[in-house]
Amino acid sequence: MNNLMAIYVESGLTRLVNGRPLKAVSHYWRTKIAEYQSMLNKYGLKTSRRLRLMYSKWRRQVKSYIDSKVRQAIGWLYNAGVSIIKVGYPKYIAQENETSTTFTRGRMDTC
Repeated sequence: MNNLMAIYVESGLTRLVNGRPLKAVSHYWRTKIAEYQSMLNKYGLKTSRRLRLMYSKWRRQVKSYIDSKVRQAIGWLYNAGVSIIKVGYPKYIAQENETSTTFTRGRMDTC
């Protein structure tokens, strides 16, 4: 997951959004949580308020990064003059001719 998303505009503009910081944040929190859980296990505990807060902070940091990168991507597309955005995985797009396509639930289907 080195790329969070890839953006392609029909005019030929492309952009990759870096996903490595998400890996770094996840690695940091997995390590911190594992250390804390090890300490909890020494006392025979399974969970604590602090552990729940650590997981919550991890989720907030991931959500914040993704939201900011999506916001930047939308701003970039707006400045590039893009008016219609289609989101999804372009399955078989290289094999398609001039057929129309629709996106449903993150997947691209041909009509």
